[in-house]
Amino acid sequence: METELIIEGCDFPPLSARGCSQELTVVDQGTFRRSVNGSLVYMGPFEHKYKSIITCEDKVTLVNERVLSRGMEVRIGCLQRLWQQGKPGLVTLERDAVAGSVAVIDAMQKPVNFVMIDTKTVQIISDPMESAFSRPAELNFSEPVFSNSSFISYRPWLLMRVISLKLHTNEWGLKAGWQLELEEV
Repeated sequence: METELIIEGCDFPPLSARGCSQELTVVDQGTFRRSVNGSLVYMGPFEHKYKSIITCEDKVTLVNERVLSRGMEVRIGCLQRLWQQGKPGLVTLERDAVAGSVAVIDAMQKPVNFVMIDTKTVQIISDPMESAFSRPAELNFSEPVFSNSSFISYRPWLLMRVISLKLHTNEWGLKAGWQLELEEV
């Protein structure tokens, strides 16, 4: 496997997708206005959508335009990880998670046991034997006691439209690459 990136329906030619990078940006969907009292108010949805730019420099370019044409809807298994906070019990993720990409840690960066119920639901398993009194001795007890919150990291699946596909080649440098710009549906 050359990359963890997944573009459903698009296979990567050999030597075309090593060392990819992905940037996710929240799409501007609303505006800010001042009320008559001078308070700043957000006028827009609170659920957000993402724009993405995926780039890769390798030996050959990505598949041609017929496979990833402008306006086409594709499902992307992202490289970029999202983080979400959760407490013991069932936690619903903001987006579906790529299989095998979910990790859960506590505030001390220690792994937390969990079970995936489906692609969007995680059951965080709490250890009833742990408490604030079982913290390691090297901790300063004047530090705040962390709640039993956990942090869930995962690679999301995003349903996106192709905005543009750019291919480039450096003849003498024996390098080629591509850039895919997408926006969530």
